[in-house]
Amino acid sequence: MSFQMPLTYRVLFGAFDLLLPIFGTYGHIFAAKNVVLAGFTGAKRGPVWPPAPETRVLLDGMAGWYVALITLQIFAITKRPKDWALWQTLNLSIFFVDAFMLLGFARGLSLEGKLNDTSQWRGQDWGNIAGYAFIGLVRLAFVAGVGVQVKPGGNPLAFPEEAKQGQNKAVAKKKK
Repeated sequence: MSFQMPLTYRVLFGAFDLLLPIFGTYGHIFAAKNVVLAGFTGAKRGPVWPPAPETRVLLDGMAGWYVALITLQIFAITKRPKDWALWQTLNLSIFFVDAFMLLGFARGLSLEGKLNDTSQWRGQDWGNIAGYAFIGLVRLAFVAGVGVQVKPGGNPLAFPEEAKQGQNKAVAKKKK
């Protein structure tokens, strides 16, 4: 099945899944103290620096995830822009990461005693919660097909070469 990516989704996924991961990769590797850790924790004392070894491993792992996301997005955009099954799978997978990040921010606020007292939330807290909730809902709408017109036909999981070979076999059978 193929589809044409609606402009709204193209813009949002382009911003959230290309630009933010580029910034996130840089932030997790080179600016972890002032960008990432300061945004993840609202502790008045600020983030612990240098980070504990286990925190450094998690920061580097997240940077790796961002690079993987950038790679997947570039592949999907350039090689399979009309592959509905691929885009659904990609966005459903990323939705789970978004959901766990949202839950992680909520847990962090809870551990700081601020989850139910929004007057103590910082701008970063509001941005993290609102941003992940928003893009998560957008992803679910996309996966559900809201605003997307899908054209039936062919094996949605076949690579273009396989699909072409399958079409050639079907034509050959009709000629017999």
